[in-house]
Amino acid sequence: MLRPTCWPYIRAFFVLGVIVALLVPLPFSMKRPSREDPVASHGMH
Repeated sequence: MLRPTCWPYIRAFFVLGVIVALLVPLPFSMKRPSREDPVASHGMH
């Protein structure tokens, strides 16, 4: 169905999505221990 020339774009998009999915939770997991800092959490929102 898909042309072979489209595969590089699809693969790049898939890899980008995987990288984003892996990097997005990092800041939240790092900020969780510092819950006693309300200023930092309000700064994010």
